Parts: sequence; C-alpha cells; structure tokens
Amino acid sequence: MIEVNQNTPSQQLDNIQEGDQICYKHGKFGLVEKIQIILSKGRKKYFYKLKNDRTIFVMR
Repeated sequence: MIEVNQNTPSQQLDNIQEGDQICYKHGKFGLVEKIQIILSKGRKKYFYKLKNDRTIFVMR
C-alpha cells in the first residue's frame, strides 16, 4: 500500500498506476481505478479515483 499526502514527492505521485492500492492520511484507501493529473498555474493536481467510489486529491 502506498501512503500519499501533500508532502509526497511528485515523482512518487507520478509513478502511481491504475491497480495500485493507496491510502490517504484521513482514512481514505482503496485500489486506484482512474488517474487524472491537471497542470494549473505551475502546480500539479492529482486526482485518484478509487474502486470504492471515493477520490483522493493531492496538490503539489
């Protein structure tokens, strides 16, 4: 299981793939179903859609 939060390096966030199991500090966890990365104003926004119908959002 990969633990992610706002301090996780961008390189590690980029290496997460569909099918990986991730968890967030506030108790959200699950298998990654879909990944969306948006570059906005010099910052990356990572959206990880999980199979249990939740989404983990990390901004770097």
